[in-house]
Amino acid sequence: MNILRCRMPDSSGAQVQSGQPALEIGGKLALAMPFGLSGEVLLGIRPEDLSYNSGNDAVAFEASFSRVEFIGSAYLAYATVAGQEIAALLDQPVEPGRTRWLYAPRRALHFFDPVSHRRVG
Repeated sequence: MNILRCRMPDSSGAQVQSGQPALEIGGKLALAMPFGLSGEVLLGIRPEDLSYNSGNDAVAFEASFSRVEFIGSAYLAYATVAGQEIAALLDQPVEPGRTRWLYAPRRALHFFDPVSHRRVG
């Protein structure tokens, strides 16, 4: 599972269009949060839940790809999102050095406490 270190902005921080609190990942990405988190949180996303296809309830991640491995029926791509390394299991190749958007359905996002590593939300 990919783990991205995130944080809730202070009370004067940005709000996403829906009016829900925003979760910042590396100061570059903000997600609307459906529950009350504060401070630092870990966001988990499985490589197989990332794709090039946006959906109605998908969250977008801008990814800079460093290398790609063909593993039979799929491509294991390594990228950086907001300065943090991730892996994505993709059905199409991507050229190393390229930046592309990856998407994950909201249901595939898992949140963890950074101290206890227990799931929250």
